[in-house]
Amino acid sequence: MTRTAAFTHCCLQAKLEDLEKELVETNNNMERLQRSHAELNEMQLVLENAGKFFDARTSARLASSADDGFGGDGSSPLLEAAVRQSKGCLTAHHRRLQQ
Repeated sequence: MTRTAAFTHCCLQAKLEDLEKELVETNNNMERLQRSHAELNEMQLVLENAGKFFDARTSARLASSADDGFGGDGSSPLLEAAVRQSKGCLTAHHRRLQQ
């Protein structure tokens, strides 16, 4: 084998080894991405089902709480009154501070 042919052979062999390493790395990355994709799809399905579950539970609770001091829309008249009262106290306190 001539000197030039041996040099070319070595260069090609080194290039082939580099490409092989790159291919192995690409395959590993692809497998990791596929696993991550599958996990994300599974999480999405779990969250969708949990959302449906909680929506159904909330709807059922709102329907059953219409006569127990809560408004049919999930509001609480007592809580709303307490919030209004505390806002009034804060406003009066703020006025006193400004004088």
